[in-house]
Amino acid sequence: MPLSNPSSFALSRLQASFTISINANSFITTQLALSKSFMLLKVQFQPYPLRLRLYPSQNSRTNDFYRNTGTAPNVDSGLIFEGIFSNQLSAIQLNPVAIGHSEQKVYYATINNLSNSNIENLSCDLFYIPLEA
Repeated sequence: MPLSNPSSFALSRLQASFTISINANSFITTQLALSKSFMLLKVQFQPYPLRLRLYPSQNSRTNDFYRNTGTAPNVDSGLIFEGIFSNQLSAIQLNPVAIGHSEQKVYYATINNLSNSNIENLSCDLFYIPLEA
């Protein structure tokens, strides 16, 4: 039986933003507050060569911290999303979407500056749909 009003079940997209500064050819880590579970739709940076990895726990991030670009993560790494950005590719639209979950509603990210320049006030936006509060 079809739903009489499917639009009444629509979920709203949300945006989480953060700003960082990062030295040339270096890593930084940060935390993000999102919902307990979510669908990640899009990640957008200013146009710089960067690598972003997102994890459900600090332990997952620590265990995967030194993995080289282009090397597959361990199956149990907990990696939710990994994206490589450039001057020409400042946004990644995920199809299929990435699903993440964490009991604490806190997620842990590692950002690598892949350029030879320091970056000040770099903004990042994550567009997602919360699946659980």
